[in-house]
Amino acid sequence: MATTVAIHGFHRHLDWRDYPKVSVSKDDNLAAWTHTDISINYEHVSTSDSWWVTSVSVTLTLNLTLSWVVSGQESKHLLKHEQVHYDLAAIAARELAGRLAKLKGDGSQKRDEAIAAVANEVAGDLSADGKVVARGLLQEVTDLYDTGPVCGTAHGDIKHHKHQQIRWEHRVAWVCKHPGGVLEQLMACPLERGGVQRRAHRSAN
Repeated sequence: MATTVAIHGFHRHLDWRDYPKVSVSKDDNLAAWTHTDISINYEHVSTSDSWWVTSVSVTLTLNLTLSWVVSGQESKHLLKHEQVHYDLAAIAARELAGRLAKLKGDGSQKRDEAIAAVANEVAGDLSADGKVVARGLLQEVTDLYDTGPVCGTAHGDIKHHKHQQIRWEHRVAWVCKHPGGVLEQLMACPLERGGVQRRAHRSAN
């Protein structure tokens, strides 16, 4: 019997009305911050020597407490940058749901620990105040998007990185559109002139 999978919040178009306004930047002079939460609910069946997941529900939400924008900085270009941040989290949520739906184990593997390991690998883990506790694929791609030395956007700096921002928007939209699209497809910078492809280095933090 196939595992039932539900994903909530995958498609959401951000609006500056979603964001609390602040008078000064809360983080290193950034103009805005988008914080998303991914929650998991699942059901399973257990026998004396095995278990498997029978249904998975993954919900992506915009955290209205930890997200913010500096008043007066609400440009359409910056909103597009923040939309990509949300869409990256949506890809992570979909990938997480797909991987959990296939999860099963024997008596030697604790179910909750196995699920937590997959969640950390894909989405990572954040503390209550938004600090990274465990790095996952989502954090790695986010870092490449914001600060990657080859194809990063410098946190949406439209003046100097407009070309890179547009390329990220198209690439992320393509991965979102395809049901099998995963974060790994965004871990390498696009081909540059001459066919050179740069891959992000993963840090073991």
